[in-house]
Amino acid sequence: MMKQLMIKPAIYKYEKAGDFAEEFALGKGDLVITNEYIYEPYFGGLNLGRDVLFQEKYGAGEPSDDMAEAMYRDMKGSHRRIIAIGGGTVIDISKLFALKNVSPVEDLYDGRLEIVKDKELVLVPTTCGTGSEVTNIAILALNKKGQRRGWQWMRCMQTARF
Repeated sequence: MMKQLMIKPAIYKYEKAGDFAEEFALGKGDLVITNEYIYEPYFGGLNLGRDVLFQEKYGAGEPSDDMAEAMYRDMKGSHRRIIAIGGGTVIDISKLFALKNVSPVEDLYDGRLEIVKDKELVLVPTTCGTGSEVTNIAILALNKKGQRRGWQWMRCMQTARF
């Protein structure tokens, strides 16, 4: 029998969002991808000095190539880490943004872009849904093709829970 998949995430647990932000030293060089309704009450007052993208400003529901492309266009500067705080949509899109070559997303999913992970990825799941935080797959709807496809993530991730 051949081993198909092995996942070794590091799992952390915190009582408060501020404890997580302090231990992970969230700040300059980090891109936080989340939802505004999650971010504002827990992280909004922490003055972290980092970039934030709110997923719901780019569309609702399942993640898509259009959503990912729009978010990618709004990324400013370079980042050393991608911090995903949310459910499956936020987490799947964040997996892509930890790569050096993301756009066009269709080319990534069709294998025409070189796969180079150049940012650390930290996942903070806020739902008990698909388990995206412990899989090596990023599922997106490829709207132009009328398909929903998974792209295999090559590296394991760190996961924080609180």
